[in-house]
Amino acid sequence: MIGVRAVIDEDGCLLSLSIGGHASSEAGRFGENAVCAAVTGIVRAGADAISRRTTIRASGSAPAPGAFELRVLDRGATDSEWLRGVSDVVLTGVGRIAGDEPDEVELTITRRGEVHGS
Repeated sequence: MIGVRAVIDEDGCLLSLSIGGHASSEAGRFGENAVCAAVTGIVRAGADAISRRTTIRASGSAPAPGAFELRVLDRGATDSEWLRGVSDVVLTGVGRIAGDEPDEVELTITRRGEVHGS
């Protein structure tokens, strides 16, 4: 099971995103698993976009296989709309995979004290 946990602010912008685990062997062999590849691709694309935005300060790490963390530390005054768009794409993409593969992916979104899962 891949667990994806996101924390968003009141504007819907990512504050943090963490991933842990792998899809089961039924979904494909390690390194050849389409579910893992899809989640990884969506999250990495979003994280790359955020990290390249010069007015956003973020940190991230992938400390082990199947583990990833991203934290948005600070953003410019005009970045909310842009970051909300990137956040929407990442969370909608992962949510779609979780909906299609509920035994393989679990998405939990926390918004300022509220928790929503799929």
